[in-house]
Amino acid sequence: MKKVLVGLLVVILVVGVTAEIGFRTFIGKELRQSIAASAGISEQDEQPTVSFGATPLLFAAATRNVPEVQIHVPSTLDLAAQTGAPPTDINVRSLDITNSQEPIAGTLTLNTEMPTDFIFAMAEQASSQSIFGDLTKVSAIRMDAARNVIIAELAQGSATVEITPKAENGQLVLEAANASVLGMALPPEVSDGISHSLREGASKFAGNLQVQHVQVTETGVQLELGGSNVNLSDLQRQNATAQ
Repeated sequence: MKKVLVGLLVVILVVGVTAEIGFRTFIGKELRQSIAASAGISEQDEQPTVSFGATPLLFAAATRNVPEVQIHVPSTLDLAAQTGAPPTDINVRSLDITNSQEPIAGTLTLNTEMPTDFIFAMAEQASSQSIFGDLTKVSAIRMDAARNVIIAELAQGSATVEITPKAENGQLVLEAANASVLGMALPPEVSDGISHSLREGASKFAGNLQVQHVQVTETGVQLELGGSNVNLSDLQRQNATAQ
């Protein structure tokens, strides 16, 4: 009798493990395909990855709540067209799947980095339309990670603007200072225009999320965004519109 019970338990365990693996594979595939479609990722491109926490997803199917989902979305940036988004890592806690078409994340954290080339492309385009002409055209962007400052060079290096990014009240704030050419102060419209272009770029993938942390690195600007009770379908629609 004991052998029969042990054998039955083994069968139940094997069936349960097999079902869990199958369910994870199915859900993961559905999420990857949905993310790829919204991000404009083709089958030939690097694909998104999706992983789940240790809690069995079969329990999630019963409770309609997935405790944890981790997502990596590869870069879709096209610098020439200024479309797409840099590589993004998303961590979701307590994902309510009661309505599979409108899943709600209890909390969501998004980490990404705007690369220097991307920032330069945005700033260059914005400055090329300035009423001040070549004097205020951005010719290079440098990162000073030690001082947490973005340095924009104007007119082939004859002028510079220093921009400090930070998070305030859930928004990306860019403070411009030391805008000068040949020792003479530049009009505030110059630094304001560059700052505006950077905010526009960040807003492409921020959507309704709150900016929680900003850090200048040697290769760009890291952003940490977050939110509570986030509708993932709305977030995908916002990102698709920004492409």
